[in-house]
Amino acid sequence: MAQQRPRGRDRGRADVQRGGHRPDGREPGAVGEAPLLEQPMGFFPFTGTAAYLSEIASVTDLAYPYKSSDGKNLGPQVPDQNMPEPYDKDTWTLADQVEYGEIAAYAGMEYTAQNGEKLLYDNLYATPERYLKNGVASGVQAYVIDADQRDPYAVYEMLQSLERTKVEIDRAAAPFTVGDKQYAAGSYVIQTHQPRGNWVDQVLGTDKYPVDELPYAEATTILPLELGVVVDAVKEPVEARSSGSSPSRCRR
Repeated sequence: MAQQRPRGRDRGRADVQRGGHRPDGREPGAVGEAPLLEQPMGFFPFTGTAAYLSEIASVTDLAYPYKSSDGKNLGPQVPDQNMPEPYDKDTWTLADQVEYGEIAAYAGMEYTAQNGEKLLYDNLYATPERYLKNGVASGVQAYVIDADQRDPYAVYEMLQSLERTKVEIDRAAAPFTVGDKQYAAGSYVIQTHQPRGNWVDQVLGTDKYPVDELPYAEATTILPLELGVVVDAVKEPVEARSSGSSPSRCRR
């Protein structure tokens, strides 16, 4: 049987997790720690958006009452962050699932109503500002996409995906040099000192695959690897005269 989730006894104790933070309370990939490969909540934690995640046992499998085979309470009985209140019965019913969903929904709405100003400042304002001012944990200052690519349309698709998530993209109006490498006019520069800087680092940077603890739901989030685009991670300031920021220019 899959691990059972607890049933809250009141609305203040439902198993609800606020988005924008890891289960340990830290923001994903916060400055001072390595970026995370796994991001079950997707894009939203990188924006500071508050989101609520609740999980309920499958109705398909458990529409009929499920009873413990040994007469003991169902599920783990040791409280932890994900399950602060272990389930204290030996039977799990469809009614329990419905009650669980109702408790989680009301708890989320109640928390938001009581902490609206805090969510707006600590999440929507403070998170993007942190990366705008401090950059990212990896130390990468910018990602540079050389104009000379095997598949220009793959570059266009990648930049379009970034633009949809409000990433700031610059295109060089003239050739420029970073370290020992020269880039042609038309190359793209994506700075990490921007409100979406940590998101840029997540989808353009290269992570070491976690051998000891496998990812939850994906093998990689690295767009260059998925699309076959060569992207250079640069750990020194990049200065290039910009001609604009629309990836649609890549079509030419």
